[in-house]
Amino acid sequence: MNPEMEGWPRCTVPQVDVPPGRSGLWSVQRYEVEPAGAFGFNMREALQGTYRFVTLGPHTKLIQHHPSGDPAQGVVYMSDTIAERRDHEPFVAIARGHVLVTGLGLGVVLPPLFAKPEVRTVTVVERQREVFSLVAPHYSDRYGSRLKLVHCDAYQWEPPPTVGFDCAWHDIWPDLTAANLQNYFRIIRHYRRHVRGPQLCWGWMEAWQHMDVESDRFERHTPGGGELAKRAAKRQGYHLSRGLIGHGPLEASDIIRFIVSESNDGEGGEDEQQEEGTAAPGEPGAGRRIDRAAGATG
Repeated sequence: MNPEMEGWPRCTVPQVDVPPGRSGLWSVQRYEVEPAGAFGFNMREALQGTYRFVTLGPHTKLIQHHPSGDPAQGVVYMSDTIAERRDHEPFVAIARGHVLVTGLGLGVVLPPLFAKPEVRTVTVVERQREVFSLVAPHYSDRYGSRLKLVHCDAYQWEPPPTVGFDCAWHDIWPDLTAANLQNYFRIIRHYRRHVRGPQLCWGWMEAWQHMDVESDRFERHTPGGGELAKRAAKRQGYHLSRGLIGHGPLEASDIIRFIVSESNDGEGGEDEQQEEGTAAPGEPGAGRRIDRAAGATG
């Protein structure tokens, strides 16, 4: 089962060509997805209705290594699997004008953005200096003054008063988990005065799905979050369930429009947040950015 087979739409976001390297505890690495692992992994994804498939062949990943050097404790912040690249497609489709991107990662979203004539500039906010040194020069050399890089925490950066954006893509979390939802609200609120158009976040749909599965835990960590989800579903005429969210009737744009309107109304205030990329206490990470069970080697 290969999602690039005939009958599957071809992904419009290409794999990256960032060169391998290491800086401090961060590295860019190549790895190989092998047939046996990919087949079993993709079959499980199909049966579960999550469809985060992998394809065979070489891929690239961005890793934050553990200080102990134990590979098992390293965190994959981004990879260029087909599932990850497809995550970027909805935003690329609507992007225009001056674009804000929080989280550089491997820069997966940059080539398709700059390929659009209607995209004038892209400003990327990245807090990890090591990621800058590994990835930023590759794209700075390619895109020149159209790419603007800011070294700062995405939750803390304040654009100058004269700077505004037409849309924003937030991609700073390594896991797919319901705990991300509170951080989505937080970052959208932070930039709402500077972004005129839509703000999209990586992992929207999966986070809502995991929230539905673990609604009790989500309610404990984000008071009112469960009710917020029900109101979003009711407004759009859908029910939040594993089947619907996994298969797409509740479109990401529907949820985003609702969340932006709720966030701009100031509901919920500025609650204490988890560190980006961490699950809430007692909640296991719901899925890494790379599909480790898919026979990845290297």
